[in-house]
Amino acid sequence: MSVRKLADGPRVLSRLVPSERVREHQEGARFGGMAKPAHLLVGRVLGFWRMNAGSDPAGFKAFEAEGWTRKAATYDRLTGRTTARLVEPLLDAAGVQSGSRLLDVACGPGRCAGAGAARGAVSLGVDAAEGMVAVARARYPEIEFRRADAERLPFADASFDAVVAGFVINHLPRPEGALAEFVRVLRPGGRVAVTVWDRPERMRLLGVLAEAVERTEGVRDPGLPSGGPDAFRFADEAAFAALLSGAGLDAVQVRSIGFEERVADTGELWDGMLAGSVRTAAVIERQSKEVRRRIRAELEDVVAPYRSDDGITLPVSAKLASGRRP
Repeated sequence: MSVRKLADGPRVLSRLVPSERVREHQEGARFGGMAKPAHLLVGRVLGFWRMNAGSDPAGFKAFEAEGWTRKAATYDRLTGRTTARLVEPLLDAAGVQSGSRLLDVACGPGRCAGAGAARGAVSLGVDAAEGMVAVARARYPEIEFRRADAERLPFADASFDAVVAGFVINHLPRPEGALAEFVRVLRPGGRVAVTVWDRPERMRLLGVLAEAVERTEGVRDPGLPSGGPDAFRFADEAAFAALLSGAGLDAVQVRSIGFEERVADTGELWDGMLAGSVRTAAVIERQSKEVRRRIRAELEDVVAPYRSDDGITLPVSAKLASGRRP
């Protein structure tokens, strides 16, 4: 583990993911038998996501809310089971314990709120997608869940002891505004904990599909709503730490968390990613049938280094940031 000091004070803790597959792709990815920096292999997809950024944030948020409502029932096929691995680290970083008043922002199917309640916390979850709120209510009927915008939380100042936000900051047009809201509803001495995905060259569960798109001829602009954020802005640890310290938090820490996700075959990977994503799925779903077939064929090639007799094992890498309200 390495520790370095930023100019504005917070400590950034970098824990390297203990996976040879991750280290290989930090140095370069396989492409047509040649090694290239992996970020060059997903440039087209990142370009689709960033196009006209900032021009219509309301339209983008509506697109996301509707998309996650449609995917709520199928989210757990792959994405949900992957994000579930970060629930306990999030709660630990936020200091959630018995008696804590916990707010789970962008709660999805409610796992953080549910796990917090299992610790004895008084949990409340919010999500912009009505479908996700419905799933969370069905799973955890004893917990209150509401539909709410992460950038405009409907709570009084200092209402909570802990705020957690799993994989939502990378979906918000105004992440600084969301962090300000997290801090506003947090009592002095309370803690915030937030996760985002790492870049595709390290977060290979996402990266292999983006790489398959990049290899495919004939992929067209899917016409995603403008106003979407840079999905990997906060994979940079200094930027992630600055987001939290800029919101007024102290004792800010950022660390990497890595593990591996196994799927039986490319069919499970393909179906799971389309069933549990919005922007990524839209890039695929808005192509012609023939182009989708080509992308699927390229995916077979891209995942070849990760195949074994047990299936396909892909490195997962995320960043977890936390801080305390003074």
